Amino acid sequence: MELRIPAWAEGATVNGEPVHAGEYVRIEQEWSVGDVIALQLPLATRVVAADPRVDAVRGCVALERGPLVSVVEQVDQQADVDDLHLLPEASVAESHQSALLDGVTVLKARGRVGTGHKTDRWPFEPDSADSVAEEVEVIAVPYYAWANRELGAMRVWLPRG
Repeated sequence: MELRIPAWAEGATVNGEPVHAGEYVRIEQEWSVGDVIALQLPLATRVVAADPRVDAVRGCVALERGPLVSVVEQVDQQADVDDLHLLPEASVAESHQSALLDGVTVLKARGRVGTGHKTDRWPFEPDSADSVAEEVEVIAVPYYAWANRELGAMRVWLPRG
């Protein structure tokens, strides 16, 4: 028998033994009724970078926890989601909130509010750097749970900076 260990599952174990993420684990034995295989997959939080060949998200990152992608919803933020930047050195904290959406794990990180998104300059203006202002807490929920509270913008990919 073989089990595929997902690439995101660094620190996974099978029957208490460490295994390599992104590989298959072969279990060879004589099977009997009642045999058990204990697969432990850690749900570590990761900040993943977009492929630079994708123009729309170049220089952006997303938050993942285990196999789940998280999103930043307007309802949770102190600023417009289009203006949020995730700090490069920001660590991500996990917080399970049983009262939110029948129980979800929320991810929190430090970010900044970019001031370059202004409707009075849209769509074109002379070249100028996007200035970054105050620090804020960025809150993300699992992708499957978004759009369940109120209408508003949502983003998966946030600029770093």
